Amino acid sequence: MKIILPDGEKKNLDEALDYENRIKVVEEILLKWNDHYRETWEMNKTKVALEVLSNYICMVKELDDKHKEDKYVMSNTKMKKLRRGDSKNTPFSSLSKEDQRLLGTLNSDEEDDW
Repeated sequence: MKIILPDGEKKNLDEALDYENRIKVVEEILLKWNDHYRETWEMNKTKVALEVLSNYICMVKELDDKHKEDKYVMSNTKMKKLRRGDSKNTPFSSLSKEDQRLLGTLNSDEEDDW
């Protein structure tokens, strides 16, 4: 990740650092340029620089987690299919009572109502 400091220097932010070391790097930059950022906080260059620093802190992945995906998060496509329905997949709740009984998904107390 790269950031352009107010003096025009381009600085590479080391992405291999852990969370605590990243915070130290960001604190060093903010302490050095604190007055400049306070005076120019409304300028787009300052907003972008501060956003880059915040992303640098937040986008930490441990080495073990680098190639893992979050199994609990569904993709947007799957979420759309769940909301709208999918012609290839039928949810069990949409099956008729007889089909639910044949598949064994009908509770015993629900069978009495059928």
